[in-house]
Amino acid sequence: MLRKSRLLAVIILFLIVFSVLPSYQHTRAAETQVASFDSLHVDINILSNSDMEVIETQKYSFLEGTFYYGYRWIPLDEIESIDEIQVYEDGRPYIRNPAVKRWIDNYKQTGEAVAGDYYAYYTWIEDDKLWIGWWYPETKGGSRVFEISYVVHGGLWFHDDGDQLYWTAIFGDRGKTIGKATITVRFPEPMVDQLTIYCQGAETQSSIIDDRTIEFTTTGQVPANTALDIRIVFPHGIIAAPPVFPQEPQGIGEWIVQTVGEARLWIEDNPATMAVINWCLFGIGAAFLFGGAFWLFTVQRQRATQPIVYPPSSYRTTPPDDLPPALVGKLINSAYGFLGDIFYLAQQGFLTIREQVEPSWYGRKRDFVLERRDKKDPPYRYQVELMDTLFHGESRIRLSENRYSWRSTAERSREQLDADGIRLGLLERIDREAIRTTGWGASSLGRIGLACSILGIITLGISATTQAGGVALFTGGMILAFGVASLHLNMVPARVKRTGKGALVATQWQSYRYYLWLAAEEKLVLTRATRNLNTDLPYAIRFGLGQKLVKALTVMGRPAPAPHWYYPHLMPEDIKYPGRELSLLDIRGGFYTLLTAIRRALPAMAEVGPATMVASVPIEPDDATDDHDSQDDE
Repeated sequence: MLRKSRLLAVIILFLIVFSVLPSYQHTRAAETQVASFDSLHVDINILSNSDMEVIETQKYSFLEGTFYYGYRWIPLDEIESIDEIQVYEDGRPYIRNPAVKRWIDNYKQTGEAVAGDYYAYYTWIEDDKLWIGWWYPETKGGSRVFEISYVVHGGLWFHDDGDQLYWTAIFGDRGKTIGKATITVRFPEPMVDQLTIYCQGAETQSSIIDDRTIEFTTTGQVPANTALDIRIVFPHGIIAAPPVFPQEPQGIGEWIVQTVGEARLWIEDNPATMAVINWCLFGIGAAFLFGGAFWLFTVQRQRATQPIVYPPSSYRTTPPDDLPPALVGKLINSAYGFLGDIFYLAQQGFLTIREQVEPSWYGRKRDFVLERRDKKDPPYRYQVELMDTLFHGESRIRLSENRYSWRSTAERSREQLDADGIRLGLLERIDREAIRTTGWGASSLGRIGLACSILGIITLGISATTQAGGVALFTGGMILAFGVASLHLNMVPARVKRTGKGALVATQWQSYRYYLWLAAEEKLVLTRATRNLNTDLPYAIRFGLGQKLVKALTVMGRPAPAPHWYYPHLMPEDIKYPGRELSLLDIRGGFYTLLTAIRRALPAMAEVGPATMVASVPIEPDDATDDHDSQDDE
């Protein structure tokens, strides 16, 4: 029996605790709060453009309970708009924070102050009312003075028989009595003696402060839920009359300005949503950065796919055939370079190069004269175009006088080089049909690039004007970069590529190119090369090895002879070995200068492509070379 009584007591205690706990949890929400509305001062400053600057100063005394927030609403049904809203306390501005509304709603429902010691405010529109809510640190006892300022647009009424201010100076939606209230109205022009004044609601008396200012003072306390409407009629035409109600934006310019303003407010008022949007934008930008780059690389690589040129297994000391340097370079590395052909044409007897030395204020000045020989045109079309580009119809030119006129793209020479390669069966043209088969979207590359360029510009513009942040700018920049790269790739397609025959020829030339690289890097003991300078130099220059090869042939035991097409300007002291034929050692100063001067004068023709050579097996002479290639030159 005793055991049953104890069990019953425990059950009853358990029920009592759980019945009391919910009411305990809501005690803060149901906590008694007592505060007094000590005073209200409203300062209305009417501007000459009909706007009204309003400052409300509210003083509260907190008698019992805990307080965290305040709020105020203004009807919007008969005005145009309200902006420039700010909340102050003792001269301290509150910070605008969209979370204030949530803090206030949460406190009303649960009695919990989740915000802490913040000074913040926020505004929102609900039921055609502008709500102003502010949050302050926990307050028990004492008093606080809040200052709320805003600008009203469209608050005046305009009529031919008199304009008027009709304004609810003391708001009635409050549950507290106001101890004392004053309303001060200031006009932009002297007109106090021309005013007609009406008041409705709380009992007040008016007084004239000066010829522009009138003040209303309540005669006693203002009961709860009691408002004060003031109506002041003044002569028509003194204050400018803008449209009373909002109008639709006139023209695209006003529409853009209005839309940008609304977008800025939305971004400011929705930080959580903007955080999600920023992550999405970052993902889009990263996709264009990495995915777009990979796709463009794939399209370019597939459209230019051509038979492979294999690395050399050995070297050969003579060219495998009589192809000119520019065409050989195009077959090997797809680059356009024509400097080697200038020396090739000189070696073939189509032009000569003469060195001239003239005195100058700093010593001697070297220049070079290129002279066209009376001979029929070269066998290749691109060489004919190259000669025309160099000489401009003249028979003699000075390198120093024409260097700037040659700074062109050499586009005609490139087109003719492609045509020569196609004519010989070494190259084939990539047509649009071939481009369409190079991967998804390649056929629409131009349209994709144009669309992405426009989208990127629009995204950057919107991001900058609405101050959306760096993530949006990053995304717009990536989209624009992808669009521009796509347009460039579409406008400059790979025009030609190697054929199977061209790849075979290029592989043979790789052995000779490898020999030139070994010679230029001084990895071979040069003997036969002393008789092959005229042949080797044009190709070495085409492969970017010209100066290294000349240096190697100059410092060897017996320097190579000077080219037959080069006429140096020599002084007796320049000749190192009198009685012998001129060597590179004798003309090295002028010849080095020639190589540098031509490369600087023709930058558009100086493309060489990759120049590094690596053999697949140890260095061995090619069986295709002549037997006497390995013999020393006595």
